[in-house]
Amino acid sequence: MTVTSSGGFTLRKVFYTVPSRLIGHRLRARLYDDRLDLFIGGTRLMTLPRGRAGMNGKHGHVVDYRHVIHSLRRKRECPEFRVRGGLMGRKFPYYGKTQSTLDS
Repeated sequence: MTVTSSGGFTLRKVFYTVPSRLIGHRLRARLYDDRLDLFIGGTRLMTLPRGRAGMNGKHGHVVDYRHVIHSLRRKRECPEFRVRGGLMGRKFPYYGKTQSTLDS
């Protein structure tokens, strides 16, 4: 399977994220009951926890936010932006005060 531009891939109705440096690469996966081993060629890259699709046919997801946090920081909807004086700071000034108290 190929890693998409969003930094992930879908396998058996479950979306998994991987580090952004793997975008565009073709990965091979070895499925186990509790984990998923990812390979490029014969080299094992990483192990992810195995996700399951829902019983009602819904797709599942296994998202490691360390893989996608760099793209979230650039977006205005990012929780960190909202708390640090962005949207939430303007609407609810006490969030900014709370965050500055936590930072100090």
